[in-house]
Amino acid sequence: MTVEFSEETEKEIEKILGRYPTKQAALLPVLWCAHREFGQISPEVIDLVAKRLTLSPAHVYGVVTFYTMYQVDKAVGRHHIWVCRNISCSLLGAEHIVEFLSKK
Repeated sequence: MTVEFSEETEKEIEKILGRYPTKQAALLPVLWCAHREFGQISPEVIDLVAKRLTLSPAHVYGVVTFYTMYQVDKAVGRHHIWVCRNISCSLLGAEHIVEFLSKK
């Protein structure tokens, strides 16, 4: 399957590239554009971003899998809800929020 950026996204990427000293430095915002357009960062999207920024697909994959904000395995809906579950959030009632969301 071949994926391509829309004309609108290409224009946005050009603006992004103008704000950064190197293409590698622009990787995160370009990944945001890709995630918004395709709903996930699939292997095809990784290849597209790598080619567009002249980076290796392995480098792009490493960045994508490092950050939890990029959905790799499946597309998500328009709104993606995350609940903090560390000790501080637990003390403030995160379990109640998780329980409420599970029921909904």
